[in-house]
Amino acid sequence: MSGESHDPEHPLFARVYDPVMALPERFLLADHRAHLAEGLSGLVLDIGSGTGAMFPHYPATPEVTVHAVEPDPHMRRQATERADRLPLDPAAVDAGIEDLPHPQHRVHAAGAGRVLSSVPDLRAGVAALAGRVPVAGLTEPDAEPAPPEKARARLADGLARTRGKLDNAAFVEKAPAEVVQRERDKQAETESALARIDEQIRRVERL
Repeated sequence: MSGESHDPEHPLFARVYDPVMALPERFLLADHRAHLAEGLSGLVLDIGSGTGAMFPHYPATPEVTVHAVEPDPHMRRQATERADRLPLDPAAVDAGIEDLPHPQHRVHAAGAGRVLSSVPDLRAGVAALAGRVPVAGLTEPDAEPAPPEKARARLADGLARTRGKLDNAAFVEKAPAEVVQRERDKQAETESALARIDEQIRRVERL
């Protein structure tokens, strides 16, 4: 997409995105992404692929070809690195939703998560997408991945529940040692994720 319609380069955001989203992806989004990718076939267009979070969930079969569309070169580079570690081989394309590179009706299915809300001209973007994929193949996720503030709130709620268990003397005394240790590990992971999200929020506020 040309620079006239948007500024696609966000190197800082690209660098911190995967570490910050590691726990939300694991505990909040993995099942949702798997559901979106279930049963896909043919040429699939991953619009706004970011760092390739959907890549591990696409069926790694000869019947599926994934073209990842991502205008940010930093996010696209990380998506390519992720793809190199998977049996699936998505082709990363430098484009945006308003100037998709595929011929009309050649795409069998398309997904766009957290993308349409950032498109400058939503009507033109949806028209461009609709011109390249049958309506039945469009998948805009019902529950979009949460922005950092919402992800932080969910992790904070989970941390409060975990701390509640560990503060319960009866639970610590009666539960199997491996269960207690698992809760302690969860607490440490969540605290670490919250610290990374807080740092991301502070960096964004300083931009």
